[in-house]
Amino acid sequence: MVEQLARAALANSEDRFRATLQLAAVGIAHLGIDGRWLFANRKLCDMLGYSADRLQASTLQDVTHARDHAADAIGLRRLMAGDVPSYATSRCFIRRDGSDLWCELTITRLPLDTADSPVCFTATIQDVSKRFAALASMQASEMVLSAIGASTPDLVFAKDRQGRLLYANAATLAVLGRPADEALGRTDLDMMMHRSQAIAIMDNDRRVMARGEPETVEEVVAYAVSSGIDRIWLATKSPMRDADGAIIGVAGVARDVTAERAAATALAAAKQRLDIVLEGAGLGSWHWHIPSGHIELDDRWAAMLGYDLSDLKALTGVWDGLVHPGDLQSRAERVAAHFEARTPIYESERRLRHKSGRWVWVLERGRVVGRDPAGGPVVATGTLLDITARREAEAALVVSEERLALASGAARMGVWDWEDGAAGGIINAEFRAIHGLAPDNPAFLTMEAWLALVHPEDRDRVRYSIRDAMHTRAEFRQEYRILRADTNELRWVASRGRRVDTGGRPCRIIGVSYDDTDRRREQERQVLLAREVDHRAKNILAVVASIVRLTRAEDPRRFAEGVEARISALARVHTLLARDRWTGAALAEMAKEELAAFHRRDRVTISGPDLRLRPDAVQPISMVLHELATNAVRHGALSGSHGSVELCWRVAAADTLGKQQLLLWWVERDGPPIVGPPSRRGFGTTLIHATIHGQLGGRLRHLWQNAGLQCEIALPTDRVLNEAAPATGSPPTKAVKARAGGPNPGLSLRGRRILVVEDEPAIALATVNTLERLGCEVVGPVGTLQQGLAMAEAEQARLDAALLDVNLGGEVSFPIAELLAKSGVPFAHVTGYGEPPARHDRAEPPALWLTKPIVENDLTLALQALLQQRRTRSGFPGRPSE
Repeated sequence: MVEQLARAALANSEDRFRATLQLAAVGIAHLGIDGRWLFANRKLCDMLGYSADRLQASTLQDVTHARDHAADAIGLRRLMAGDVPSYATSRCFIRRDGSDLWCELTITRLPLDTADSPVCFTATIQDVSKRFAALASMQASEMVLSAIGASTPDLVFAKDRQGRLLYANAATLAVLGRPADEALGRTDLDMMMHRSQAIAIMDNDRRVMARGEPETVEEVVAYAVSSGIDRIWLATKSPMRDADGAIIGVAGVARDVTAERAAATALAAAKQRLDIVLEGAGLGSWHWHIPSGHIELDDRWAAMLGYDLSDLKALTGVWDGLVHPGDLQSRAERVAAHFEARTPIYESERRLRHKSGRWVWVLERGRVVGRDPAGGPVVATGTLLDITARREAEAALVVSEERLALASGAARMGVWDWEDGAAGGIINAEFRAIHGLAPDNPAFLTMEAWLALVHPEDRDRVRYSIRDAMHTRAEFRQEYRILRADTNELRWVASRGRRVDTGGRPCRIIGVSYDDTDRRREQERQVLLAREVDHRAKNILAVVASIVRLTRAEDPRRFAEGVEARISALARVHTLLARDRWTGAALAEMAKEELAAFHRRDRVTISGPDLRLRPDAVQPISMVLHELATNAVRHGALSGSHGSVELCWRVAAADTLGKQQLLLWWVERDGPPIVGPPSRRGFGTTLIHATIHGQLGGRLRHLWQNAGLQCEIALPTDRVLNEAAPATGSPPTKAVKARAGGPNPGLSLRGRRILVVEDEPAIALATVNTLERLGCEVVGPVGTLQQGLAMAEAEQARLDAALLDVNLGGEVSFPIAELLAKSGVPFAHVTGYGEPPARHDRAEPPALWLTKPIVENDLTLALQALLQQRRTRSGFPGRPSE
C-alpha cells in the first residue's frame, strides 16, 4: 500500500513537473547526445513555430545558423568531458517561417539514470529579440550621431543639467582645443577665457531647459584655440529628456557666423554707399524676377516719372504700360540678345510716359545676375538715367549741324575742331571730301593722321603753325599741299583757324579748309601763259629776223611779198594759239587757215580725222604747209587756173619701234608738167626739210610726178599730237646776258667748230648762216635733246664751243650742257624767255645766256668770250692752227 502511495505520489509529482515545464515562460528542452530534440515545452514550440512532433524530428543544428555550429560542437564536447557544468551563449535561431529569433541559450549536462538513457542535456532558451532590437537601434542612433558629428563643420554637443559636457563632436573638440578625455565632464566656466561669456552661455542653456522648447541664439565666444579672438556662433539648443519625459540636459548645434555677420555688415555699408552714389548720379534702380515678372523699383525710379513708389506698384504691366510704343520692339530685341548671352549687358535709350503725360527719355542698362542650371535668366538688375535734356540738346545740335553742313557743303568748305592734347579732332563731310577720305569715314581724325595727308615738304610748317596758334592765340593761316588719301593726287588747301577759350579746359582751335587747287593752277597758268607769250614773242621775232635774213633779195617786190607772206602765216598761227590759250590747235582748223585763200575757190581739198596738235608743233607744221602752198602757187598746181591740191592725213598703226605715226599727203594735180626735181634747193624747201627732219623728228619724201608734186610726210604722234600738256621744265624767272671774262676783239672765229642745238628751223638756219659768214665750221644743227646728246658725245673732242637752245620741244637742254662741261667745252644758252630758268647747269664757270632774237654782233662777242674762257682755263689755245 505504501509502495502504491509512493508511486502515486511520484506520478503526481512528475505530472506537476511536466505541467510546470509545459507552462514555463521560457523554452525548456531535453537534448540527446546527438543534439536531437527529445522534449520541447509549449513555449519553445511557439517560439520556433514548430509542433512538438515536428521539432522532435529535428536536431539543434537544424534550427541554428550555420555560423554557430562550430561553437555548439565545442561547447557540447566540453560538457561531455566534464570540463564545464553548463554552456551559455547568445544565438540566432531560424524559425519555421525563415525569420531570425535572437535567444539566450543555456545547456546543462544531466546525470544519466542508466547507461542507455537517451537524455543527455537540458536546454533553457529565453527570447531576447526585443532587447537585441533596442540595442541595435541604440547602436544605430549612436552611429548616426557620430557620423553627423564627424561630417559637419558645425559644433554638436550635449550637456547635463549642471552644464557638464556629455558629448562633443570633433569640430567642438577642435574649437575647445582639448581632447575628449579632457573636455567631457567639464563646464564652460572651466574651458572659456572670459567668465562673462561662459555665464551668458550657461544662462541660455538654463532658459532652454526651463522653457522646455528649442531656441536659437547668437553667442559671442573667445576660445583659447582661436587666439582669444571673439567669434559669433549661431546656436540652436533643445532640452534632452529621459524615458519618463524629465529634462536631463540640453543638446545643440552651433555654427560660426562671424564671416557672415561681417559680410552682412559690409553689404549693408555697400548698399548705403550705392544708394548715395545712385542718388548723386540721379539713377533709379530696379530688380526683376524674370519667371514671375515681379519688378522691384526704388523711389528715384518713381520720382523720375513724377510718381510715388506706391503709385507704380499699383499699376499693372509697369514696363509695357509706360514704354513708348515705338520703343517696345528695339528694347525687346536688346533684352533677348542679352538673355541669350550674346551681349554682356543690355542697354537701350527709350521713352517713358511721365505722370503729366509727356515723354521722358531714359537710358536703361541691365544685366542678368542669376541663371538657372539650364542657363536661362532668372534675376536681372539695372538702372535708369533721365537723359531728356541730353536728347533735346542732341536734337538741337543735329539741327545746328545740318544747317552748318548745308552751308559748308554749299561753300565746299571743310570744318575742323582740334583740342590740344586730345587723341584727335572733329571733321565734317566736306573736309573728308577735300582730303579724299571715304564718306563713311568717322567724323573723328587724329592730328597725326591729318598731318600724314599733308605734303612732306609742308608738314612741319603746318604743324608748327597750328601749335603756335593754340598756345599764342595767333590766327592760323596756311596754304599747303596735300596728297589725297584715295588717289594720292596733289592738291592745294587753304586753311584758316582761331583759338577758342574753353574756361580752363585744354585749348581748342576751330577752323575751315577749302580746296585752293583751281585758283593756284589758274595763277600758274596765267604766269605760264605770260612766260610763254614772252618766249614765243621773242621766238617769233627771231623767226621773223631769220626769214628776213634768209629770204632771197634779187627782186625787192618778191622779197617783200615773200617776207610778208611768211610773217602773215606766223600771225595766223599765233592767233589760233592765243585763242586756245596756247594749249594747241586742231589740225584741220590750222590747215584751213593757212590754205583759206585757195580753199574758198575749191582749189584745195582738206580731209582727215579730228586731231589736235601740240602747241609747239602748230607753228612748224603751219610753216611747212605755207611753204608747200607758196611753192604750188609759184611753180605748181596752183600757178594755173585748173590745178588743185589735196591735203589729207591719218594716224598709222605703230611701226616696228612701237611708235604711231601721223601721215600727211600733199598731192598736186593738173598743174604744169614736172620734168624732175629742181636744180637747187631754195629757202622754202630748206625750211621744210629742216622742220620735218630736225625739229619734228619725222620723214619727208618728194615724188616728182608729171601730173604734179606729191609729198608724203610721217611725223611721230608723241611729238605732234596734243594728248597731254607738254612738260616744259622749270620756267625762267629773269632775262640776262652773261659775259664770262670779256671778249678778245683780236680772237679769230675762222675754222672754229661750233655745235648748234636749236629746235626752230628758221632760227637754226639763220644761226648757221651767220656762223658760216663768220668763218665758223657748224656742227649740226640738231633740234632734239636726244640728237644733241648724241652729237655732243660724238664731237666733244673736236668742238670749240656750243650754242644750246634751252627749250627743245618741251625738254630742256641742260643734260647736253652738263656733258659739255665735263669735257671742258664752253657753251652759251639761248632762250626766248625773258629770264633764264631758276635751275641752270652746274658748269664752272657759269655759262653765257643769249636772249632771242640774237643779232650778229652779240653772237660774235659771245663766241669770242667762250673761246677766251677756254684759253684762260687751259692756258693755251684750243687748236694748233691758232
